Amino acid sequence: MENDRAQSAEEIVRGLRCWGGLTTPCKSESGDCYYIAHGWPVHCRETACNDAADLIETQAAEITELQDQLGACGQQIGLMTSDYENQLRILKAQLTASQQRERAARNELCLKCGRYHEAHKSACDGCRWTKGE
Repeated sequence: MENDRAQSAEEIVRGLRCWGGLTTPCKSESGDCYYIAHGWPVHCRETACNDAADLIETQAAEITELQDQLGACGQQIGLMTSDYENQLRILKAQLTASQQRERAARNELCLKCGRYHEAHKSACDGCRWTKGE
């Protein structure tokens, strides 16, 4: 015997599928069964069941660990989303304040120019402080 256990889930599944149940003889004498191929025809069911139980326990532990990691990731995403929304709110407020300062500065320049009273006569055309230029 090379080792005591099947090496992969596929080998365990093949071993379990080669026999119909606990009371029927093993169906595979052709070498499809990992256990028969490794010289365990007498104890193949017990060994296959033990291997299957070990595999199930291992996978259940992995699933639990992955679920814990998923929960932690979900919490982290929630915190990141909250931080993003807070930063977005702050940046929008800063942008609004900046736009208000820009308008106030432009109005101040127009007042200093003194020609704003004649804006309706195209006095501001060509002015570099005209909105949009």
